[in-house]
Amino acid sequence: MNQVKEGLLDVVGQIRETCNELLPPFLKEIGIVEVFENLFMQVRLRTNYVLNFDKSGFQAVLDDDQLLALYRIVQELLRNATRRSHASRVDMKLSCANEKI
Repeated sequence: MNQVKEGLLDVVGQIRETCNELLPPFLKEIGIVEVFENLFMQVRLRTNYVLNFDKSGFQAVLDDDQLLALYRIVQELLRNATRRSHASRVDMKLSCANEKI
C-alpha cells in the first residue's frame, strides 16, 4: 500500500512540474526576467553546461501572448542545447531595440 501511495505522490509531483513548465505560475506578475532567472537556475542544476544570461537594460512591456511565446521559445532553445547540441556553454541575451525583442 505504501508503494502505491508513493507512486501516486510521484505522479502528482510530475504533473505539477509539467504544468509549471507549460505555463509558469506568476509569469505576468513577476515578469519574464525573473521567470527566466528561475528557469535558468533549474537548467543549471540539471545540465553540465555553463549558462549565461544577459538581461541588462531590458524593460519591454509584453502582453500575455508575447510573454508565453517568448518563454516557450527560450524553453525549446534550452531543450535543444541540452539534448541535441551537447553544448558546453549557452549564452542568452534578452534585449529590446526599435520595439523588437
